[in-house]
Amino acid sequence: MSPGQLTAWLTVPALLVAHAISAAAGELRLAPESIDLTRPDQVVEVLVLQRDAPAQREHVVRIWATIPDSGPTGTESDYTYRFRIELASAADGSARIRIAPHPTLAEHGRYLLRVATRDGDQASATVHVRLGPDEALIPPDWIRPGWVLPEGFMLGRRLVLSPDVRPGLELEWTVNRQPQPSPDGALDFVPPRVGVYDLSLVVRSRGREVWTWSGLARVMPEPPLSLRVRAGKPFRLAAPPEFRAVSWSVDGAPVESATILTHSFAAPGLHAVVCTASDPVDPGSPFAFRVITWEVSAVE
Repeated sequence: MSPGQLTAWLTVPALLVAHAISAAAGELRLAPESIDLTRPDQVVEVLVLQRDAPAQREHVVRIWATIPDSGPTGTESDYTYRFRIELASAADGSARIRIAPHPTLAEHGRYLLRVATRDGDQASATVHVRLGPDEALIPPDWIRPGWVLPEGFMLGRRLVLSPDVRPGLELEWTVNRQPQPSPDGALDFVPPRVGVYDLSLVVRSRGREVWTWSGLARVMPEPPLSLRVRAGKPFRLAAPPEFRAVSWSVDGAPVESATILTHSFAAPGLHAVVCTASDPVDPGSPFAFRVITWEVSAVE
């Protein structure tokens, strides 16, 4: 279904929708009207009947899945992603719907398989999903198809991705193809340099791979700070207090100093002062660090 089709369905007048639903009760129906999915490899074929005769495939314009009482028709939440749904046709051109649980996104529950025709008629069948405990694997919302990482991450800051999955699953993270420790299933990683990092996740159940995900994380430096000072007069800069180890450089040359840098420039000009701070006070993020750059303009 294209975005344009979705918009059209969301803007159908309420009166027209009500008419379509009432017409569906007497003219359009699905057979069987109740479907049980108990295995991940199970496929059920559903017939689309118009006045008890097979409806033609070309007349079916939309198939989707919702949960009962999730909202008025056209505004309810779409749960189609939890299934594999295929619209096919028999030799005589009649419509056949094949439905199966999605191998990794299926979730236990009761759903409605809904069908709409080009005449505006609608019909539904109840779908019960009752998979075994190791077969209903529900990745978190952010890991579903279409999820993207934030626009960028800051150099030296913790990059934490913590999926909320059920106990018993094994999560393996890699960064640039290097395995990362994740005792609680979360990726907790401090990017050591600016650049693009290749992140990937493999989810296993009893050693069997059931889900994979990958994405790119762009790591950016902290934006430089601007400072204007008088040539020949000392100025002071302070390191961030949340770190124990601090080093300074001026125009690329190391400068001996503690948490407070006192410095001066003899002549007017543009200079770069960089503070690198590590060994954070917070024990929860032992590898975090900051690189702060000041663009200093010395004037007369």
